[in-house]
Amino acid sequence: MSRPQLLPESPSGQETAKFLRRFSELVAIGQSASYLRHAAGLIDELIERVRHSEDLLRDQIADRAGDLALRDRAEAGGGARRTRAA
Repeated sequence: MSRPQLLPESPSGQETAKFLRRFSELVAIGQSASYLRHAAGLIDELIERVRHSEDLLRDQIADRAGDLALRDRAEAGGGARRTRAA
């Protein structure tokens, strides 16, 4: 039997930022609206930083896979030379 979901699914960062901007238009009183807009901007900035970090991680994983393939080929070639020399 599956467990019931206790919490609703979390909204994405973009949905949260959009909500904060819309809500800031309604609030429009003093500092509250500017705080909401600032929070939305911070969320957008963090989303962009996460995307950039994920791209860098993907690049590093691809580089690592290429390095491992080169090492495996070099080790295989070294083993073949040792066999011929014996």
